[in-house]
Amino acid sequence: MPSKNQQSQQHIWKIEEQAHQQHTQSEIVGYEWLVMSTVLYGAELWPLRVAQRKKLEAAHHKFQRRMMGISWKVKVSNESVRAQTLEKIDLFIKERRLRWLGHVLRMDDNRLPGQAVHWDISGTKRKRGRPQKNSIDTIQQDLKSIGMTSEVAQQLAVNRGGWRRRVAQMCL
Repeated sequence: MPSKNQQSQQHIWKIEEQAHQQHTQSEIVGYEWLVMSTVLYGAELWPLRVAQRKKLEAAHHKFQRRMMGISWKVKVSNESVRAQTLEKIDLFIKERRLRWLGHVLRMDDNRLPGQAVHWDISGTKRKRGRPQKNSIDTIQQDLKSIGMTSEVAQQLAVNRGGWRRRVAQMCL
């Protein structure tokens, strides 16, 4: 049977552990609000290339490790750090991009963003080489990755709450 002193010490340790967990949670929320919103400002329209995605992912992991107090010298996998904090940054960007798409699809067709999504530039001569990746191609790729066509997306986006829930479920 532990003594009163040991019991009180264990109680203090529990309280300290809970305070540390709450502090970490508040840091994660602050990170999402401040850092992620600043770093990813306008990411809905970025046609991310592999090199850009790797740089964003590296910065994201650096921030996460700093929040968790894990030095780069300590051998801890990125997956274990990510399990304690946030999801991968490319999933975060994909979710924001699809939420933005739902917003644009709910707009009137005569507004400029809606026209840009449905714009067809057939009949123009392009340069030699592989065509550059643009934001519309990226959105089509995101829709394809969650198993949805643009016609189905158009129908589902009418219900704002349903669209956001669907996108959040698909991007997990």
